Amino acid sequence: MHESDLSSTIHSSRHLTASAAVFDPTRRTVLLAVHKLTRYYQLPGGHFGPGESGSDAAIREVREETGVQATLWRAGQFDVPGGTWQPSPIMTIEYPAPANPTWNEDPHHHVDLLFLATADSLLPTVPQLEEVDAVRWLPIDALDRPDVRPDMPVIVPIAWRLLQIGQL
Repeated sequence: MHESDLSSTIHSSRHLTASAAVFDPTRRTVLLAVHKLTRYYQLPGGHFGPGESGSDAAIREVREETGVQATLWRAGQFDVPGGTWQPSPIMTIEYPAPANPTWNEDPHHHVDLLFLATADSLLPTVPQLEEVDAVRWLPIDALDRPDVRPDMPVIVPIAWRLLQIGQL
């Protein structure tokens, strides 16, 4: 196999995605959506659009999937001469992704950039029914449920602690 063949195989089997852990700090809740393919409550997110940064993709996906206009957490922002500062994800996680016949995708992996954001949980949610079945704000200490994706009880508390540290 030529190097260019290997490169295209790796590229087609790994997709770059972005998601956001959106919290309402006042009410200690996190925004989750039931994804149509996984059938679990999970963080909203998805594939990058053309020309998008990771943080732009994460906030757009939150808005599209849930109807919530979240505010990206921007700890440590500063000016960079000759460059543009971009928010950093709090973690990067690779997940297996099932085949998606709607998008003509075989099973692959998502390399997901996870960002922090905040929003008001009292504002209405509007699920994007093409991709999600439901949207819900759940208490951050109530994630150990069978309808919540198994990684959420690990990831959400870590993200919550990072948000709390950043708000000091």
